[in-house]
Amino acid sequence: MKKDFNLTKLFYSFAIAFSVVTLSSCNNDDNSPLPPPSTNDVAGTYNGKVLITQVTPATAKENAGEAPQGQDVNATVKNDTVFFDKLPVTELITSIVGDKDKAEAIVKAIGDVKYKVGYKPALNTEKDSIYLAFDPKPLTLQLPAAVEGQEGQTVTVTISSPDKGSFAYKKNQLKLKLSADKVELAGVAVPVPQTLFNFDMTKKK
Repeated sequence: MKKDFNLTKLFYSFAIAFSVVTLSSCNNDDNSPLPPPSTNDVAGTYNGKVLITQVTPATAKENAGEAPQGQDVNATVKNDTVFFDKLPVTELITSIVGDKDKAEAIVKAIGDVKYKVGYKPALNTEKDSIYLAFDPKPLTLQLPAAVEGQEGQTVTVTISSPDKGSFAYKKNQLKLKLSADKVELAGVAVPVPQTLFNFDMTKKK
């Protein structure tokens, strides 16, 4: 009986010791500090919408009272660059050729339009957002030839960034705006309206 009693006491001693260690470990995990905010936190993959509008008095009157319709868009953000694998350009091409059906045929022939834009990040004072100062480069598109056997034409689009972009920690939300300010077709300026791209995307977890 004495031997059994000692074994029982030993078992309970181990059980209590294990419980203390486990609770201590959990408390340490709960109290471990979160990593400080870093400008690298903006990196990741995103999906969301892009609202494309053209700045002309006519379209402003036509679209008055209408709810804006965005297009699906995805992006990959690295430490200094935002990459778009499928930048929507139908509105831009339509403004160049002047015909929506022709523009859609051209967009189909061009395929997916890839575009990347560099940026410099900075944390705001409250450290709950990251501001992104963009440095856009021209977008180059190769239009297919109108007649088989002829060479296609190169479209060069001057892109600017009217405002700084922002990444909000609370919603993992990335917002940025790009503007197509000038279009050249084979080196000749084409009179087209300014096209604005407003991106509103959420970081995938």
